[in-house]
Amino acid sequence: MKNKLIVICLFTLLFYGSTAAQDPIFTQFHSIPILLNPSFSGASGNSRMNSGYRLQWLDYGNKITTQFASFDTWSESLNSGIGVSIRNHTEEFTKYNFTQIDLSYSYHVKLTREWTFLPGLSLGYGIKSFNFQGMLLGDQIDIVNGSINQSSIDQYFNSNQVHFVDASTSFLLYNEKIWLGASIKHLNRPNISFSNGGNLPLSMFFSLHGGYLLSLSPKYRNTIFDETNLFLTFNYMQQSRYNRLDFGAQIEIENLSFGILVSTIPAKMDANSHTLSSVNAIVGFKFSQFKVGISNDFSTSNIGKMGGTYEITLQYNFENIFDGFKRPRRLKCIPY
Repeated sequence: MKNKLIVICLFTLLFYGSTAAQDPIFTQFHSIPILLNPSFSGASGNSRMNSGYRLQWLDYGNKITTQFASFDTWSESLNSGIGVSIRNHTEEFTKYNFTQIDLSYSYHVKLTREWTFLPGLSLGYGIKSFNFQGMLLGDQIDIVNGSINQSSIDQYFNSNQVHFVDASTSFLLYNEKIWLGASIKHLNRPNISFSNGGNLPLSMFFSLHGGYLLSLSPKYRNTIFDETNLFLTFNYMQQSRYNRLDFGAQIEIENLSFGILVSTIPAKMDANSHTLSSVNAIVGFKFSQFKVGISNDFSTSNIGKMGGTYEITLQYNFENIFDGFKRPRRLKCIPY
């Protein structure tokens, strides 16, 4: 019995080591722009608030939730964008929680009449926690007296939080029809080990993303598709041995949009890994200064039987807080 409990505890610790070293992600990556890429700070030319909520695996006590909120704005006099964001990630089974706040900055460089380049960076402060006190460790089991001790000498038992500073960099390149960006997070590889004197560097997170705008309006003028755009988009992510490629299309008809993204694992981690992990449906609508997005990930693997994955995002645009109201110079090639 004692050996069985120790094995369970070790499994939980190993599971924690895997999840704590991975960044939470969103299917609707284009709807949370400054989390995707700090260079999006101020890129819309006005002030903007974004929020997102992701819910995964409702069944069997495995629920995972991720929340995100941000504000960013543009300063004409500084030729710069600034933003602030906060995210939180909670896993019910492991009792793992992650919270981070980031300040982001971008500088706008006009390369040519058509092309604009935006280098960016962000600096953040994060907290990761894990309820080790909810676990039953081997030295708590008193076999002689048939009881459970409330304390443990294990180094993890009383060390359930780690604090760290995080740095990221990015770039964004775009014109009227094409955009391409990349970001590298955790440049300083902060130590996220819970053990005293331990060293567990957080792996860098790399993302390459972009898209293309195809306007359907000229072809279907004076029809229901008079104000219609088709957005082709992709997002490749790599962190340690974990990788993912999302790609697909989204059609926008006036104030409504419909999209399909396919999530794949290009480099399999083992022989049982699926190349196609999910097919994701996205519906969006705009009204006044608001934009809402709703998505559902349809898993193609057994993990989909754990309750599915759902997201809702909300965006609100308002006049620039620095330079007064100006006509937003929205990046037309990006569906956010």
